[in-house]
Amino acid sequence: MDRPDVAMRAAIAHGCRNEHAGTRAPAPTDFAGHDIGRRPGGNGACFQGRGHPGCLWPVERKKKRKMTEQETYNKHLARMQALCSRSEKCRADIRLKLEQAGVSPAETEAILNALEKERFLDQERYATAYARDKSNLQGWGPRKIYNMLRIKEIPEEVIEKALSGLGEEQIRQRLTEALKKHRSFREKDPRKRYAALVRFGLGRGYSYSQIVECLTKINNQGH
Repeated sequence: MDRPDVAMRAAIAHGCRNEHAGTRAPAPTDFAGHDIGRRPGGNGACFQGRGHPGCLWPVERKKKRKMTEQETYNKHLARMQALCSRSEKCRADIRLKLEQAGVSPAETEAILNALEKERFLDQERYATAYARDKSNLQGWGPRKIYNMLRIKEIPEEVIEKALSGLGEEQIRQRLTEALKKHRSFREKDPRKRYAALVRFGLGRGYSYSQIVECLTKINNQGH
C-alpha cells in the first residue's frame, strides 16, 4: 500500500509535479515516478518542461512565433547594412545575397532602395574603389576593370568616370612593371618574348596600343 507514496517521493525528488504519479490507486510508474498510465499534460509532455533522469515523457517544447513581414524585412535590412559597413558593395552584390536568402523580388528592391537612401550603397563610390583596388593591388588594366563592372550592372558613365581617376601615366607605369616581372621577359628569342608579353598584357586588360608602347619603351631603355 506504500506504492503511491514511493511514486510521489520519486516524482518530487526529480522536480516533477506529483500530478504525474497520482495519489489514488497504485499505478505503474517510470523511474522518475510518473504514472505512465496517465497523460501528464495536454500535449503528453512532462510538466517540468525539460528532460530529467528516469522520465519517459517527451519534453514539452514551446512553439516558435512566426515573424511578421515587417520583422522579416527589418532583419534582412539590418544584415545587409552590416555587410555594407564592412566593405563596399554594389546593388548586384546585395541582390545576389538576398536571392540566396530566399527574399522576394519586391522586398529585395525595397531593401536596395533603403540602402541607397541611407548611403550604405553608392554605385559611383563602389566603382571608384573597385577600379582603384584592382589597378593598384592586382595590376588589372582598364578593359578588364570595365568588363567586370559591367557584369556587376554598373552604368557605363559611372565606369568611365571611375577609370578616368586612375590616370593614363599611372596605368602605363603599372603595365611596364608587370611586363618586366613576367617570366616571359627573360625569353631569349625576341619574337617569342614579344608574343608572350603581348598575350599577357591583353589578358590583364590593357589595350594593344598600350602594350606596344610600353614594350617599345622597355626595348629602347635596353631592358
